[in-house]
Amino acid sequence: MKVKSEMMRSLKHTLAIPFVAFLLSLTPVPDGNNRAEKVVQTIPTDNTASIEQIEKQAFDLVNKHRKSIGLPALVNKEYISAQARLHSIDMASGKVGFGHDGAEERLKIISKSMKEMQGGAENVFYCTGNYNNLAGAALEGWLKSKGHRENIEGDYNLSGMGVAIAPNGDYYFTQIFVKGKE
Repeated sequence: MKVKSEMMRSLKHTLAIPFVAFLLSLTPVPDGNNRAEKVVQTIPTDNTASIEQIEKQAFDLVNKHRKSIGLPALVNKEYISAQARLHSIDMASGKVGFGHDGAEERLKIISKSMKEMQGGAENVFYCTGNYNNLAGAALEGWLKSKGHRENIEGDYNLSGMGVAIAPNGDYYFTQIFVKGKE
């Protein structure tokens, strides 16, 4: 099994100031003593959920985690999910590599649907293997990474999730977090 994750922190964008600052870091999921393999062994194979179900489950799990630590739920917005979904499709198809290519443009597109955007961040994840709970695997991977956890637990109010499957069966997840007013 192969698990990779990457995060983008402190992506700030306002409509008044067209400056976007990125801090990208590649953060592999720590596998201390083959920990990633143990995750696969504890999750039986059953990839029967639809993409829409996986997206909803992943989004709901992020909100469940936020609620468990006293944070308000993120509001799922289709215009944000659409951008996250397109990025996942682009990664799954090989149009772009795994990472944040085009993140600035995605946030600019999202900002056009808002009155004000005060900040944004993006988490991406991909996995190879069979899972009973793909959404749970993505959340678990993100929570093991300090930067991903900071995005999930960050001061955001809107979000969108997009998932795509590559021809080889790999799953690509993108979650975009936004703070702003619609």
